[in-house]
Amino acid sequence: MVASLSTNYLAEGDAVLAHSVGFLPEGSEVDAGLVYADHYFVEALVRSDRPA
Repeated sequence: MVASLSTNYLAEGDAVLAHSVGFLPEGSEVDAGLVYADHYFVEALVRSDRPA
């Protein structure tokens, strides 16, 4: 998942990830850069680099 996000979903501009979704049922924050999506993505990158 991290590899797919790293190769297919990096944003150009203010956000790290493109095409994030905040709340799909209400149509809120759809296909947008979200700070909390970026946070969890960076956390996953850090954790994937550490041995268990």
